[in-house]
Amino acid sequence: MEEKNEEKASECPEKQYAHLLCDFMFKRMFCSEANKDVLIWFLNMVLDDLDIKSVDFIPTEHLGLTKEDRKVIFDISCECSDGKTFIIEMQKGYQRYFRERALYYTTYPINAQGKEARDMYEAKRIEGRSNEKFKWDYNLKPVIVVALLNFEFKHSEEWPDDKYLSSYRLMEDTVHEPMTNALRFVFLELGRFNKRISDLETKFEKWVYLLKNMHNMKGIPPEFDEPLFQRLFLLAEIDNFTAEEKK
Repeated sequence: MEEKNEEKASECPEKQYAHLLCDFMFKRMFCSEANKDVLIWFLNMVLDDLDIKSVDFIPTEHLGLTKEDRKVIFDISCECSDGKTFIIEMQKGYQRYFRERALYYTTYPINAQGKEARDMYEAKRIEGRSNEKFKWDYNLKPVIVVALLNFEFKHSEEWPDDKYLSSYRLMEDTVHEPMTNALRFVFLELGRFNKRISDLETKFEKWVYLLKNMHNMKGIPPEFDEPLFQRLFLLAEIDNFTAEEKK
């Protein structure tokens, strides 16, 4: 029996790179001060209408509004200097109501803005700097969810089969006037991305290809001969892990 197990183990090819969507690699890649530039680079690729210069990591654990409410823990949460909050989630397994889950998650940073306004008012009142009643103008700072999904959503019949990146906002039904820019949901459906290396045309497509395929690659192809892509390969190379990290 022992010989058979050894033979079976020897038939399993050793991986050179870890899967970028496993929890360990996802946090290693996006959730450390040392690799913050990688996170900023990725966010600017996904949100190409923004120009993110810097972010600060903020707490990912949020308690419910009451003791009975469940606690929520985001994968990654960060904030820009202008107050924009980003929730970055990775979901490997299919979840039917993930879009609704993303909507639910935004209620926590939105409520936190209301609490912050109340706390600032209370601080001024205690210090004697304000005798007015509490007022808040509800000028919400944007909350943006970026979700990396290792599956695909069910869409309308008009949805192109190869459309893997979507961005949703609140807007009027007929003239599509935005109601507010305070909420945005961006979904990257890796299940819809099937390009080969030879078909990759943009840096973003290269990013998406690595998210889906790096764990099956051997060496760095010439298409990825750029400093930040090389950083990704070094971060994911299993030979660079400590014994504990490999475990």
